[in-house]
Amino acid sequence: MSKTHHSRQRMRIPVTYRDEWQDGFGARGWKLDASLMESTVISSTAYTGEKVPTSVLVHDILDHLLSGFGFSGHRNEAMAVVQLASRTGADIEISFRP
Repeated sequence: MSKTHHSRQRMRIPVTYRDEWQDGFGARGWKLDASLMESTVISSTAYTGEKVPTSVLVHDILDHLLSGFGFSGHRNEAMAVVQLASRTGADIEISFRP
Protein backbone atom coordinates (compact mmCIF):
# COMPACT_ATOMS: atom_id res chain seq x y z
CA MET A 1 0.00 0.00 0.00
CA SER A 2 1.44 3.37 -0.96
CA LYS A 3 1.26 6.45 1.20
CA THR A 4 0.14 9.74 -0.19
CA HIS A 5 2.08 12.72 1.09
CA HIS A 6 0.30 16.04 1.08
CA SER A 7 2.57 19.03 1.32
CA ARG A 8 1.22 22.31 2.58
CA GLN A 9 2.26 25.44 0.85
CA ARG A 10 1.81 28.82 2.41
CA MET A 11 0.44 31.70 0.46
CA ARG A 12 0.50 35.33 1.45
CA ILE A 13 -2.26 37.59 0.27
CA PRO A 14 -1.48 41.24 1.00
CA VAL A 15 -4.40 43.25 2.38
CA THR A 16 -4.76 46.79 3.70
CA TYR A 17 -7.02 48.14 6.44
CA ARG A 18 -8.33 51.71 6.40
CA ASP A 19 -10.60 53.52 8.81
CA GLU A 20 -12.28 55.10 5.80
CA TRP A 21 -12.00 54.07 2.16
CA GLN A 22 -12.38 56.82 -0.40
CA ASP A 23 -14.94 54.72 -2.26
CA GLY A 24 -17.84 57.13 -2.04
CA PHE A 25 -19.46 55.16 0.76
CA GLY A 26 -17.18 55.90 3.71
CA ALA A 27 -16.75 52.20 4.44
CA ARG A 28 -13.93 50.97 6.63
CA GLY A 29 -12.27 47.59 6.77
CA TRP A 30 -9.96 45.30 4.81
CA LYS A 31 -9.30 45.35 1.07
CA LEU A 32 -7.01 43.24 -1.13
CA ASP A 33 -3.87 45.09 -2.15
CA ALA A 34 -4.28 43.59 -5.64
CA SER A 35 -7.40 45.73 -6.06
CA LEU A 36 -6.12 48.97 -4.53
CA MET A 37 -5.20 50.58 -7.85
CA GLU A 38 -8.54 49.85 -9.51
CA SER A 39 -10.69 52.90 -8.88
CA THR A 40 -13.87 51.04 -9.85
CA VAL A 41 -13.38 48.49 -7.07
CA ILE A 42 -15.08 49.53 -3.87
CA SER A 43 -15.04 48.20 -0.35
CA SER A 44 -18.49 48.98 0.83
CA THR A 45 -21.46 47.91 2.83
CA ALA A 46 -25.05 48.94 2.38
CA TYR A 47 -24.66 51.32 5.30
CA THR A 48 -22.44 54.41 5.18
CA GLY A 49 -19.74 54.38 7.84
CA GLU A 50 -20.19 50.70 8.69
CA LYS A 51 -17.40 48.14 8.84
CA VAL A 52 -16.93 46.03 5.71
CA PRO A 53 -18.02 42.48 6.63
CA THR A 54 -15.26 39.88 6.60
CA SER A 55 -17.34 37.96 4.07
CA VAL A 56 -16.63 40.70 1.50
CA LEU A 57 -12.87 40.14 1.88
CA VAL A 58 -13.30 36.35 1.79
CA HIS A 59 -15.42 36.70 -1.38
CA ASP A 60 -12.74 38.89 -2.98
CA ILE A 61 -10.02 36.35 -2.11
CA LEU A 62 -11.82 33.10 -2.97
CA ASP A 63 -14.21 34.14 -5.69
CA HIS A 64 -12.12 36.75 -7.50
CA LEU A 65 -8.39 36.47 -6.78
CA LEU A 66 -7.92 32.71 -6.46
CA SER A 67 -10.55 31.89 -9.10
CA GLY A 68 -8.83 34.15 -11.62
CA PHE A 69 -11.69 36.61 -12.10
CA GLY A 70 -10.93 40.31 -12.27
CA PHE A 71 -12.07 42.69 -9.56
CA SER A 72 -13.97 45.15 -11.70
CA GLY A 73 -16.60 44.88 -14.37
CA HIS A 74 -20.07 43.41 -14.42
CA ARG A 75 -18.99 40.17 -16.10
CA ASN A 76 -16.22 39.48 -13.56
CA GLU A 77 -18.58 40.16 -10.66
CA ALA A 78 -21.29 37.96 -12.19
CA MET A 79 -18.84 35.06 -12.57
CA ALA A 80 -17.52 35.61 -9.04
CA VAL A 81 -21.07 35.62 -7.64
CA VAL A 82 -21.80 32.33 -9.40
CA GLN A 83 -18.56 31.00 -7.87
CA LEU A 84 -19.72 32.24 -4.46
CA ALA A 85 -23.06 30.46 -4.87
CA SER A 86 -21.40 27.18 -5.85
CA ARG A 87 -19.07 27.47 -2.86
CA THR A 88 -21.67 28.47 -0.25
CA GLY A 89 -25.10 27.63 -1.62
CA ALA A 90 -26.06 31.32 -1.42
CA ASP A 91 -29.04 32.62 -3.38
CA ILE A 92 -27.49 34.60 -6.23
CA GLU A 93 -30.73 36.05 -7.58
CA ILE A 94 -30.55 38.94 -5.12
CA SER A 95 -27.21 39.98 -6.65
CA PHE A 96 -28.76 40.35 -10.09
CA ARG A 97 -31.87 42.31 -9.16
CA PRO A 98 -31.98 46.04 -10.02
